[in-house]
Amino acid sequence: MVMEGSSTSFDDVRAPLKLLLFIDKRPSLARQVGQIKQYLKTLETHFEFNLDVIDIGDQPYLTEHYKLVASPTLIKLAPAPQQMLAGSNIVNQLERWWPKWQEEHLNGLSLADADAILDTTAPSPSAPNSRASCSSTLKPRSGPLTS
Repeated sequence: MVMEGSSTSFDDVRAPLKLLLFIDKRPSLARQVGQIKQYLKTLETHFEFNLDVIDIGDQPYLTEHYKLVASPTLIKLAPAPQQMLAGSNIVNQLERWWPKWQEEHLNGLSLADADAILDTTAPSPSAPNSRASCSSTLKPRSGPLTS
């Protein structure tokens, strides 16, 4: 899903990849920004993401917040780690990084699924066979340790 405008689109938790595209109003960038958007549009059929386009002239404080040094700049906010692609070859950079970003997301989903499974199958502390009751039967070792 490609979205432009405010950062309210970041509330959509179903979108695994959250991107910010910082642009300015220079006429020379219009073509490049169009290419970036078009490339991302071809990717959305394979991988869902949110894209917010931010004009740095309208929100200059974000330039400072994200420590931007060039325009256009594409920032991947989520999944972590945050990453910036900047300059005149963002499409080429995206071709290189997109598979890695997908992998990061899939790894994050695997970990989240595993955590959810563990949360639902973990014994409760009050259960007779729980880890807490088992650990209470262990006695601390006294005396020096030998190797």
